[in-house]
Amino acid sequence: MADAFQNDFAVRADWCVKFFADANHPPANNLNLAAKPGSNIKLSAKETTDPDGDQLIYQWWYYKDASDFKGKIEIKNPDSRDAVLIIPNSINNDTKLHIVCEVRDNGSPQLIRYKRVAINVKQ
Repeated sequence: MADAFQNDFAVRADWCVKFFADANHPPANNLNLAAKPGSNIKLSAKETTDPDGDQLIYQWWYYKDASDFKGKIEIKNPDSRDAVLIIPNSINNDTKLHIVCEVRDNGSPQLIRYKRVAINVKQ
C-alpha cells in the first residue's frame, strides 16, 4: 500500500516538470451496478484506460468493512479485467455491497487506482 501513495506522489512531481507524454498517468474507470439476491453480476473494467498505453493489472475484492453484509462474498476471476460477483441467496433485501476494482499500470513509477463499486441489492 505504501508503494501506491509514494508512486502517486512521485508522478505528481513529474507532472510539474515533464511534458504529458513523458510522465506516467493513472488508469481511469467508472462503474455503477445493481443486483438481486441469488444473482451473478458481471464486473467489468473494460472502460479502464491508461493514457500512456501501459499494461493494466486488475484485482477485484470485497470491501467487507464498508458493506452492510458481513458474510462471505465470492468473486470469480478476481485478477482479470472481467470478473463475476456471486450474490448470496441469503442476503437481505436493501443491502449495499462494496466491491473494489484495483488497477495497476506497469509504468514508471507504477501507479494504482481504486474504484469502489457500490452495489444495491434489492428484490
